[in-house]
Amino acid sequence: MGETLSGVERAALYGAAGVQGVWVRPELVRACGGDAGAAIVLAQLLYMGKVHEDDSGFFFVTTETLERMTGMGYRSQRRAFRRLEALGFAETELRGMPRRRWVRLRKRAILEAVVGEEEKDGAAAGEADAARELFLELFGDERGGQEAERKEIKTELRALPPVLERQLRTVGPREAIVRRAAAELLDFFDPPDGPAGARKWLRDVDRCLKAAEDDVAEVRAAVVDGLHAGLMLKGPGSVIGVLQARAARRRAAREVGPREAPGGIFQ
Repeated sequence: MGETLSGVERAALYGAAGVQGVWVRPELVRACGGDAGAAIVLAQLLYMGKVHEDDSGFFFVTTETLERMTGMGYRSQRRAFRRLEALGFAETELRGMPRRRWVRLRKRAILEAVVGEEEKDGAAAGEADAARELFLELFGDERGGQEAERKEIKTELRALPPVLERQLRTVGPREAIVRRAAAELLDFFDPPDGPAGARKWLRDVDRCLKAAEDDVAEVRAAVVDGLHAGLMLKGPGSVIGVLQARAARRRAAREVGPREAPGGIFQ
């Protein structure tokens, strides 16, 4: 299971990583032994992990995504990950085909290192106190409603990129459900570049929804199935085949009974 931190601990930890992408405070660099590259990658991972980590604390991140977010290339990222693993701040695994890097952050170790640096710096410690106060002001008593707060934060951070927001008006009356499906699929596929790419992406999302009979959870389940089966899913449009395979399996199970249902890669 992933590590659980209290509201105050989360405020202190994520305050060190920033809230708008890669914003690295000095104590995070010092916690990384003065390695600015490792601190940049760690700040971005903390930001991404708030949204994407699963129940075990793992989430996947691609080299391309990190390069786009941080400007760091493959070799720089590799050095940064080695440093973070050596410090005990992160563990990584390669899974699936194509291979993806899955990361789990050791948040308590990071927090202890950051707080240790803050205690050496009175000004930074004061900022940490301010972060705690801000968290409690925004979300109330840390002892109650943490699950609702977590969902609210994840929903806010899953806001669609501006280029998709501008194009949603083309969807018409289906905007609400397409918006939810698009937000879910952003967990797996990078958003497109430019208005033309956004229009195609949203059309593909809408096609997926229709194939799934407007069941957003079914779309997400199909993506997970496809990734586990090692399929080369490149965007919402490539998920339709998996949705059709899942529907065919359900039809076969209804027709011949559960014991005689045909097998397959999605069994």
